[in-house]
Amino acid sequence: MSAGLISVIVPIYNAEAFLEKCVRSILAQSYKNTEVILVNDGSTDKSGEICDAIAGSDSRVKVIHKENGGESSARNVGLNAANGEFFALVDHDDILDNSMYECMHEVMQTTGADLCICGYKQDFGNYKRIINVPVDSKLDMEEFVAAYVKDFEKYNLVFPMPWNKLYRTCLISEVEAGGKSIRFPEWLVVGGDLWFNADIISEVKNGIAFADFLPYNFMAANNPASGGKSDIVENSIKAFAHLAEVMRSILPDKVQEINKMVECQSCLYITNEKHKAIIQKRKTEVKVKWSAVTAILKSPVSFPEKMSATLLFFFPNFLYRAVFKLYTRSMLKK
Repeated sequence: MSAGLISVIVPIYNAEAFLEKCVRSILAQSYKNTEVILVNDGSTDKSGEICDAIAGSDSRVKVIHKENGGESSARNVGLNAANGEFFALVDHDDILDNSMYECMHEVMQTTGADLCICGYKQDFGNYKRIINVPVDSKLDMEEFVAAYVKDFEKYNLVFPMPWNKLYRTCLISEVEAGGKSIRFPEWLVVGGDLWFNADIISEVKNGIAFADFLPYNFMAANNPASGGKSDIVENSIKAFAHLAEVMRSILPDKVQEINKMVECQSCLYITNEKHKAIIQKRKTEVKVKWSAVTAILKSPVSFPEKMSATLLFFFPNFLYRAVFKLYTRSMLKK
């Protein structure tokens, strides 16, 4: 393991349209002590050729070509090849501001935290949304879980995904030394990010630090389609149940609150999948149940989330798209 080195892992599948811009934004980081691991997951377009060309122009880039096995499989191959004291994950279509890893590394060094989480910008093509971290400080695990339960609508936006984080590699290497393994569950079609991060927080010993800036540009308009109804519903329930199990072990006196929060987050995840499918005009078998709507309405999440869940239940797809279009126009004027 190389001290100070950040291993940046990029799983890639058929990303020729935006891959080079993504990787160039990683290579342009002001923090130069990086290795970039590009995992070509059996792409059928020119992604593999683009990876090889970039690697030929920068010695920090390593390319791994593999048979298609899905995003979790590609991420795991990258984790197995990582040599850094820290690791980070980037989606193949997203863009990083050039100070991202310098700032996050500084926070990690200053606080001694095992994990750093930053905010990000969501780009939907016709409008952008800013997702801020809820605090600008370091929390120990009991504080983190307690805050998550108390104000989960904010944490729900910054916690599940892996790409707005910088991890200490010891979180997974020390587990491996003990005969266990923390990796992305390849058997989950959706929810693997959440499962992985739940396993990570179970190993955190030195707290989680939040960095109050927005260096990651999540290009939501490029998001691929997810699985079908069965995959999304069943897998998300399993992933959130796993999160609840980990959180209960950290804060056993908050079992009831944790269960209620996680149940609502599962509902939010499913309604969000339905929302994305409708907006992107994709066919989906995901159905929003009234029980999910009522759980969201009773929760402390923001008004737009409650309204979206209600409209998803009552409105046909074309009408939901029209209402969402009007809403985004009003957001752009602000």
